[in-house]
Amino acid sequence: MKGAFMINSYYFSDGDIQLSPHFMLHEFQSRNGCDEVLIDDALIDLLEKVFRVSDASSATVNDGYREPGAYCRSISGLDKDAHAYGMAADIVFYSDNDVIPGSIICCIAQDLGCEGIGYMGNAVHLDTRGNGGYKNNHWYGDEILSRTVSDWHDYFAINEHFSDIGNSLIFEGGNIMNRAISPEQLKYEVNRYALTVLGREIGDADTYVELLSTGQLDWYEFTKRLQESEEAVKRWIKYTLFADILGRIPAQSEINWWYAQYVLHYELNKSLMCRRFAENYEAFRDEYI
Repeated sequence: MKGAFMINSYYFSDGDIQLSPHFMLHEFQSRNGCDEVLIDDALIDLLEKVFRVSDASSATVNDGYREPGAYCRSISGLDKDAHAYGMAADIVFYSDNDVIPGSIICCIAQDLGCEGIGYMGNAVHLDTRGNGGYKNNHWYGDEILSRTVSDWHDYFAINEHFSDIGNSLIFEGGNIMNRAISPEQLKYEVNRYALTVLGREIGDADTYVELLSTGQLDWYEFTKRLQESEEAVKRWIKYTLFADILGRIPAQSEINWWYAQYVLHYELNKSLMCRRFAENYEAFRDEYI
């Protein structure tokens, strides 16, 4: 897939955003809770094209960005793979409630010019290595059987070819409520977001679905409400600041102390805290003792 190579850096602590008509930032956040999220514009463009050509009704991103280093290595064996560059997503597409077979998605992606495709059954790995910026610019593989694939149509004996010609879509921003979505899908999104920031589903998900569906609450307000809850901030302090940046699990008293500083001091935003923890934790802490 040839095109511009543009990796954007987002900070989840700045708020969830709509990246395109069908994809939100939280869907691509590293599953270890890393605050920074890298995403290639071309990846989102590719996923939207596959969405349209496959006539999907929804999609689930199983894995998007991976924080480089120990977390990435624990999954792929590499300190920095295509996911860690923000160039890849492992994704499942659905037509209503039925999974669109991964074999079909592989063929569609190939026909759209994608140079990085991995078959994983229902899920498919898609990446934008064809734009440059990665160690090799082409890879097709059956990840279940560990086989290299030269042509997905031949591999799956699928004769139909797919094209995005004539399909166009203009996105001017907005939020998740700007697109058609069933109450069941919305509840899924609510709980998936809660899992990201709280590590659990929420008991009052149906209440949030009602508020979002009726316009009493917009998606941005919902995400900020969860992000800034005491539970979410303390979880972020524990896993992002201490486990990821300092490499240790803090005592509960440390978590409580830093949460109090976060609440009391207006200048303490999450981006600043990440930077100062990484630069010199002791000096930063001493400023507030």
